Amino acid sequence: MNVSDARSSSVLLVEGSDADSACIARALTFQGEPHPFVAQIVSRNDALRRLARSTFDVALVDLSPFEEAITTLRDIRRAAPDMPIVALTCHVDEHQALEVLKLGVQDHLFKTEVSAKLLVRSLRFAVERNRADTLESLNRKLVAAERSLQEAKEQLETKNRRLAELYRTAHEFVDNVSHEFRTPLTVIKEYVSLIEDGVVGDISGEQRRMLAIVEDRADDLNTMVDDMLDVSRLEAGMLGVWRKGCRVSDIIDHVWPNLEKKAAVKGVEMVSNVASCDREIFCDSEKIGRVLINLTVN
Repeated sequence: MNVSDARSSSVLLVEGSDADSACIARALTFQGEPHPFVAQIVSRNDALRRLARSTFDVALVDLSPFEEAITTLRDIRRAAPDMPIVALTCHVDEHQALEVLKLGVQDHLFKTEVSAKLLVRSLRFAVERNRADTLESLNRKLVAAERSLQEAKEQLETKNRRLAELYRTAHEFVDNVSHEFRTPLTVIKEYVSLIEDGVVGDISGEQRRMLAIVEDRADDLNTMVDDMLDVSRLEAGMLGVWRKGCRVSDIIDHVWPNLEKKAAVKGVEMVSNVASCDREIFCDSEKIGRVLINLTVN
């Protein structure tokens, strides 16, 4: 928004001379209605208190006496670091001019030469240049932020590709391991079953007990493989749960032979009393069955 439009811009006028304050106020209103600037006249002591309560578009600061004015400028700059400042002076040497510019003063005018037109033009220039500098600074920050965002996006895409590759490798590893485990376990269980059935000859009770232990341990290894696959799917967000209505008794009947076999190997008696809780539930029966096996075995 240009400061020459209908909205008035507020000026913090820091001036020690009542006469000069009145002249400057008249100069600001001399430009006609609606005038572009409205001055609030304050002393040096009141400037910081006023800045703590209000915001201003521009400050117009008297540099006389110079040492006091420099202190005031530093205080104003600390209180309002982004507010443009125009300085008024009766006389300033080169050293003083440089010191004033270092404090971020946009312009300085000599009181003996200032006119209403020059004063308003200087204030307008200070405000507009400050806004341009602010926009340029914001634009630089925006460009830097966009660059950082693009770099972060590229890094994230690289990491995502790496994670996808790691996931694929891990998934293949688990699949390969499970296959390599299941193949010999299947062979072991088949040969144990053949021996238990007496296909290769009669076996003693002790041999049958030992074969049961072998078969039980093979089942344990199969369960471990299933757990490994479930963990892999869970970490990849691919573990599915297939819920349906089922009876508690059906779940227990399904896992009971396995539990009895494990109990017999360890010399433990298993007792089932399903009648008291034989109701229909909504769950993944296969996973609930594995939970029951894990809880019972552990």
